[in-house]
This record gives sequence, C-alpha cells and structure tokens, in this order.
Amino acid sequence: MGASASKPTETKVFTPKTNIELGPGLVGQLEQSIETDYARSQYTEKAFEAEVSKKLDRIAKEASEKFDQTIKDSLLTKDSEKDKTISSQLLDGKLTKLQQDLEKRESKFVKVPEEVTKTKSEIVECLIKNKERPLNCWDEVKKFEKLVNQIN
Repeated sequence: MGASASKPTETKVFTPKTNIELGPGLVGQLEQSIETDYARSQYTEKAFEAEVSKKLDRIAKEASEKFDQTIKDSLLTKDSEKDKTISSQLLDGKLTKLQQDLEKRESKFVKVPEEVTKTKSEIVECLIKNKERPLNCWDEVKKFEKLVNQIN
C-alpha cells in the first residue's frame, strides 16, 4: 500500500511530422553548457529590472521637466512672455499685488470676539462632562447664541 502507484503511468511519445536534426556541434554545446534554468531566470530578471529602471528614470526626468516648465509658465505674465525672463522686480511686483489682495480680503472677514470663543469651549466641556445628558448644557448654548447674535 503506497509503495507502488495505483495506476500505471503511460509514457507518450510525440513524433514530429517534419524531420528535425540537430547537428553534433549544437548538441555538444548544449551538453557542455553550465547555465541552469535558475541562472537563466536570474539573468532574465536582471535584464527586466534594468529596463524598468531605465523607463522609470525617463518618466521621472520628463515629469521634472514638465514641472519646471509649469512653474516657469505660471511665474511669467503675459507682458513678460515676449522676452521670457524672470526679474526680481517683476516677482516683487506680483508679491506686493498678492499681499494687497489678501489685506483687502481680510478686512471683509468678521472678527470673532474672545468671549465667543471662550463660551464655545465652555459648551464643549459641558457636553463632554454630560455625555448622556446634553440638555444640561442648555444655559451655555443660550449664552453662546446671544453672543453670536450680537456680532451680526
């Protein structure tokens, strides 16, 4: 039991329809080859890695060039596109203009008084203390609403 196969194995022999003759030189060369399947697979893997590395380097270089070009294009104004140079005066002018725009926008925002921020944190603390009874924080919420309505 187990010492012999339960079914006899069949050996199939395929005979080619065309005559295949290997020269003695080729047969001798194949027999003397010290290259194994493992060595061939290692060689193939190294070649594949080298190709992938080349491709990745090329893609990285193209991306870097594209990024640099995008940065250059974004810094240039339509007036300076004729000479394609970036001057410190031009950049300083752009920065000054951006700073002025930011200052204009900041003046449109409503400044929240410190008392409102303090009341908000009191509500948060109360809600944390009364996790299962949030209605216990009703007084703090009313105070917060009153302060917010005073701002508007």
